Amino acid sequence: MIAILHTGLCRFAALPTARAMPILSAPQHGVRKGIEVMAWLLLAIAGFFEIAMALALESAHGWSRLWPSAAGLVCALASVVLLTLAVERIPGTTAYTVWTGIGAVGVSLVGIVALGESAHPLRLLCIVSVFAGIMGLHLLEGRV
Repeated sequence: MIAILHTGLCRFAALPTARAMPILSAPQHGVRKGIEVMAWLLLAIAGFFEIAMALALESAHGWSRLWPSAAGLVCALASVVLLTLAVERIPGTTAYTVWTGIGAVGVSLVGIVALGESAHPLRLLCIVSVFAGIMGLHLLEGRV
C-alpha cells in the first residue's frame, strides 16, 4: 500500500510517534466526501485503462507486434495501480467488480461502435444489465 508518514505525539508521553496513513485518508469530515469522490474517479480512470489495455492487446496479435504489446502492458500497469489506490477508500470487492464491469462494458461498446461487432438487442440488454449493476454498487456504497 502506498502511504505517507504522519507524525504526532504519543498519547501517554510527549514522545513523537509516526504511523503510516493511506494517501487517500481524510481526517477532517468535510474532506471525506471529496476523498471518496476522488477514489471513485481513480476507479473510473482505472477502468478506462482496462479498456485501452484490452484494445491494445487485441491489436498486438498475440504479442507479435511490439508497440501494441507495450501499450497494453503499460495500460494494464496503470489500471492496476489506480485500482490499488481506489481500494484504499472503496471496499475491494466493490472496486474490483466495478473495475471489471467498466472494462467489460467499455470493450463491448467499442467493439459495437468501432469494430462492427453485433448490436443484437439481447447483447445490448446484457451490456445495460452490467452497467446497471455497476451504478447500483456505486449508489449503494456505504448505505448497505
